[in-house]
Amino acid sequence: MKKYPNLVEDLKKRHQIYNNSLDLIEKKEENNQFFVFRPEKIDIDRFSRDKKELEQLYNSGYKLAEKRSGEFSEWLKNNKE
Repeated sequence: MKKYPNLVEDLKKRHQIYNNSLDLIEKKEENNQFFVFRPEKIDIDRFSRDKKELEQLYNSGYKLAEKRSGEFSEWLKNNKE
């Protein structure tokens, strides 16, 4: 613990940091600063090691990206800085 003196306090606040990050992403998306790909649903335990389940989740994300690629390309064209 000497090596990481703030670890315990940081772990106590991790949920706040996570929620603040989600809020920031949502605001940036609303202001058209971010384009966000969100999974439609996730029916997998966050600790899963089931290769089939993980592959299905990966494939669903890949399909979502393919489905929204035109929308993303258009967003990129309109948001050049």
